[in-house]
Amino acid sequence: MALSQMHRSRTPSALGFEFGPWMKRILVVRTNRPASYAISVALVLAAIGIRWIIDPFVGTHVPFTTFYPAVFAAALIGGLGPAMLAIALAALAAWYIFMPPALSFALEQSGDAEILLFVVVNAVNVFIATLISNMVDRLAAQQRNVLLLLDSAPNGLAVVDENGLIILANASLGRLLGYEAEELKGEPIDDLLEASPKEAPGVQAEPGRSGPQGSERQRSIAHGNGGSVIPVDVRLDPIGKDGRHGQLASVFDLTVQQGAEESRKVIENTVSELDMEYLATLRGIAGALAKRAGSAEELARLITLRVERLARAIGYLPKGSKTVSLASLVERPRIAFDGDDIRLPLKMARQFAIILGELESNALLHGALSTPGGQVIVRPDIEGHWLMFLWAETGGPPAASPGDSGFGTFVLQDMATQFGYDVSMQFTPRGFTYLLRANLSEFGIARGEARSGVDPGKVDRRRAAG
Repeated sequence: MALSQMHRSRTPSALGFEFGPWMKRILVVRTNRPASYAISVALVLAAIGIRWIIDPFVGTHVPFTTFYPAVFAAALIGGLGPAMLAIALAALAAWYIFMPPALSFALEQSGDAEILLFVVVNAVNVFIATLISNMVDRLAAQQRNVLLLLDSAPNGLAVVDENGLIILANASLGRLLGYEAEELKGEPIDDLLEASPKEAPGVQAEPGRSGPQGSERQRSIAHGNGGSVIPVDVRLDPIGKDGRHGQLASVFDLTVQQGAEESRKVIENTVSELDMEYLATLRGIAGALAKRAGSAEELARLITLRVERLARAIGYLPKGSKTVSLASLVERPRIAFDGDDIRLPLKMARQFAIILGELESNALLHGALSTPGGQVIVRPDIEGHWLMFLWAETGGPPAASPGDSGFGTFVLQDMATQFGYDVSMQFTPRGFTYLLRANLSEFGIARGEARSGVDPGKVDRRRAAG
């Protein structure tokens, strides 16, 4: 079945989006003020000429009869200013030429009343014409917005009349088929989009699929300029106006979707699970910073700063190893490691590196490491299946709880909770304390497998001495 025959139902949607050619010319003239006033003068001159021709038949009884339509036309075409000029010129011309005594500004009895009536009636006509002009201007603005929206759509769009002819096409459809959008007007939709998928290689037929609100979708092939064949997905929505029926055809290029699907598969095949976790972490960081940034520039600065910190934290991870020593992650100046060294799986080590990086940054800015005498003690311990990780700051300024939930709280609490850890934080005059509990069994670590075998005493002394 041809695409143009798939849907013929009545809907309240408008069938057309464009003004006629005469209305387009009027809109162009209206934007040119000198041309609007020139047309106003020309209309009055035409009214004088017509009135002169019919003068032998009507005499002096109706001196203004041809000037009413001239003033109304000037108001419709040019707006208020040209209309007022037309009223003034028409009143003077009728007074001097056609009102007795002819070719004189003298007035007979009731002549001034006729002129006043002419001005008042035309003022009402100009008011009505101005309202109509404003409505036309608003319709023109809406039309421009609709056309701009159609042209900005990434997929092809075409308005098809009840005879299957394209009456409007957007730029995307023109690019897809290799034509200018104007060249598609008047073309049969069935000559460009064929419902049969036989000629489209690798495309499976899916006829008769239903879309939203009674629309229909069908796999098709598009015949582009130069004989190219393009697999497309077409959605047809019925539109109608004043008993006329048509369709809005939305054309989706399946080669783009296929390319995106292939790219997704390549990414999935080449990006490791660990890299995907990095990306998930970056998304979380960006989302948290977006709530704090007051502008796009501030957001870019904060993201750059935090990504640099994240890169430094992850840089502590050794390359080519499936497990990482917790002591090696903590090996930083003025941070004492007091406890058993523990081998962490790479996934868990990455999470600890992010958390440790944030803890160190906060300590350098606000905590114990911001003063010469301050120190941090890291004390890990294993209790059954639980890893107890303690970060305790001493010798620095009193710890104060942040007034709001900032980015540090997001990493140390929200992100750690997302990793599956239990977290508690204490802000005391002695300093900041951070306690994290992690279930080792959730990371596939059996009891007793986490210890590295390194003498913790030697590790402690080396770290404290540094």
